[in-house]
Amino acid sequence: MNDKKQLKITFTMLFMGIIIVIMLILLLIMVILNNEKQQTIDGLKNTSKEQEELITSLREEKSSAKKVTNSVEDDEEAEKEDIDKENEEVTASKWVSYPPIITNQVLEILGVEDNSNVDTSGVAFKLMEKTLYSLSKKYSKEENNSFLSIYYNKLGIGDSTEIVDTDSNYARYVYPNNENNNLSAKYEDKIEYKIAVFNEGYYDGYYSLDECVKNQYTRLVEEKDYLNYEDVPEDLFYNINKILIMNGNSESKDAFENNSRAKKIKVTINEEIEYEISLEDTNDVQVFDINYKQETIEHPVNIEIEVLEQYDGKESKDVYISDIQFGIDSNIPQGR
Repeated sequence: MNDKKQLKITFTMLFMGIIIVIMLILLLIMVILNNEKQQTIDGLKNTSKEQEELITSLREEKSSAKKVTNSVEDDEEAEKEDIDKENEEVTASKWVSYPPIITNQVLEILGVEDNSNVDTSGVAFKLMEKTLYSLSKKYSKEENNSFLSIYYNKLGIGDSTEIVDTDSNYARYVYPNNENNNLSAKYEDKIEYKIAVFNEGYYDGYYSLDECVKNQYTRLVEEKDYLNYEDVPEDLFYNINKILIMNGNSESKDAFENNSRAKKIKVTINEEIEYEISLEDTNDVQVFDINYKQETIEHPVNIEIEVLEQYDGKESKDVYISDIQFGIDSNIPQGR
């Protein structure tokens, strides 16, 4: 009896021990789970905090970038305003005033000693005054010489046998003219030029430029009628070395600013070569190198000028160019 009772007590204590162990295990599990949950919550809190910090950082970067952008835009706008202001000031100062009486200086440039037979009152001479005066002040003797023969011939002075003749659809004079009030330097369509060099012995001004060129070519190349010349180069040529431009309506400062001026032009020679030339917004003479060689004198050099862009005038979109000339030379024999 006592053995049974002792066994029962032992079994009961074992059972309670097991229950206590199970409860301890469960408690341990609960503690572990609670720790993991807390860690998860802490992790989520940290993640949320990091996200908030990231979002805050991104917002600050965006705000900073916006400020930088606004600053750059403000700087660019300010710079643009400065440039516009500077351009206005530069444009306003681009008009070049020429001395009112420069006839003697121009005749000196041309090497004229006796001007009794020179008409210095005409429109052509008034434009020539400004052009040659500007050349003498701004460019080298070589560049001046490129155009002297052209102006020399227009005045009909001197003793040279060389004649440079031009033919154009462009009425380039902007000065008042009592004989022909329609003379103007307004650009309306492509400007066409023909230009050639002659020895006066093969030139007759009663004929057209094309006919004079044909006559000279026939006598020099085909017939070899050299007048008094024993040695004539076998390969005769024309060489366009420079182009001279006086931009805008140079009649007065108001006329210059009120009307438009050429900004970019295209020069096409013999329909085979093109030059694009950017012009300054000034009435001062501008000279550009061309260096085009025509390997024959059978026909004149054909030149076409087209205005691609313009400086707008205050009152008119009409483009004016006061003077256009080409420097030309040739190995056609000269002298008598």
